[in-house]
Amino acid sequence: AQLLPGKQNCETDLDADKMTDNQKTGQMAASGNAIVTQCDTKLHADTIVYEKASQMITATGHIVVVSQKGAVASGDAGVYDLPKKLVTLTGRVVITQGKNVLRGTRGVYNVATGIAQLDAGNPNGTQTGATPDGGRVHAILSQPPAKGN
Repeated sequence: AQLLPGKQNCETDLDADKMTDNQKTGQMAASGNAIVTQCDTKLHADTIVYEKASQMITATGHIVVVSQKGAVASGDAGVYDLPKKLVTLTGRVVITQGKNVLRGTRGVYNVATGIAQLDAGNPNGTQTGATPDGGRVHAILSQPPAKGN
């Protein structure tokens, strides 16, 4: 699934109802309608923890990633690797673009390329989350409008 790429190098903004910056651990924690914005992509979550050294963001609770071009990905938990520009979602993962919907238990979205990969289990074949299709990825794909009726 392609969520459409944005710009490659932008500042990263973090907004929330509450933030704590721990200088000893190098972590910044944000809670309450926490939002990370990088270029054309926004990640919303209940709680976000930013590791300054690794530039990794860990998000929990009601994760929603929104592309400027209208694609939306959601999951139960997520990790945003800022240097690699990868967002990994786990749990009940849903990717929507227009009327197309993909469901699985793990999704990886490359912010730089706009390409998303989705699966329904971990590499050893065990189930990592609940999908209505017994551990398989499920897609609903809409037909494009007919040209020149």
